[in-house]
Amino acid sequence: MLGKFFFVIAATALLISAVSSAKAETMSNSLISFEEDVAKCRRSLRQYCAIVQKSDIDNKQRQQALEFIKEARKLWENIQSKYGTNPPAEYQKDTSFKFRLIDIANAIDDMEKSLTDGDSRRSFMSCAYGCGLFVKMHQENGLVYAIDKLYAMRQTAKIAESILRTKGKDGVRGTISALMNQRDELLLTPYPFSKDSSQREKYINAIRKLSELIDEIALSVNEKDEDELAKIISTLVPCINIAYEIAL
Repeated sequence: MLGKFFFVIAATALLISAVSSAKAETMSNSLISFEEDVAKCRRSLRQYCAIVQKSDIDNKQRQQALEFIKEARKLWENIQSKYGTNPPAEYQKDTSFKFRLIDIANAIDDMEKSLTDGDSRRSFMSCAYGCGLFVKMHQENGLVYAIDKLYAMRQTAKIAESILRTKGKDGVRGTISALMNQRDELLLTPYPFSKDSSQREKYINAIRKLSELIDEIALSVNEKDEDELAKIISTLVPCINIAYEIAL
């Protein structure tokens, strides 16, 4: 079994090496500018989300989250003004582009309103919906980003934790198989950073650790009991979040 484990790790390393030598799709300058502006907004949303996803937050934390969401709303209003009627080249044929920006703005408003009303859970659910809108906008325009792959993988990881609790080891096998497929897609997705970026190596190391963890989980289905497997799977979402933060 140990030999099999090292074989899987070696295969992972080869995949990562293949991706690093692949040429990323050419992006227009207008898309690069747009995505940089969107990333600034999403970073504020991410900081807000890190607070409101907790089961219980105090008033100080709520105020901090509100500051982040207000900043995100301001940044998104600037994006709407800048790109609403002048979309990047890759979105020129998307007749829904302007309305996609409006939908995201509405989601941000819902986040802020719910949090202002003291309902952090409802605010968090609006955040999850908003994140899905970003992914949908990319997918329906044929744009492939590592951050979207990581978003989908995080959802699957949360499902795996839940299924393991309710259905046990036999029930979770299919979800772990889905995680492995998503991992392979992620490894073959163009890196979010150019070769001269200091973030590139951080990202590569993060997805390497993530890939190794998914291999360990897969091997543990047959080798570990359910309690041990649950402990390993519980480390998956935090590991995905590290790569997600870097990619964002």
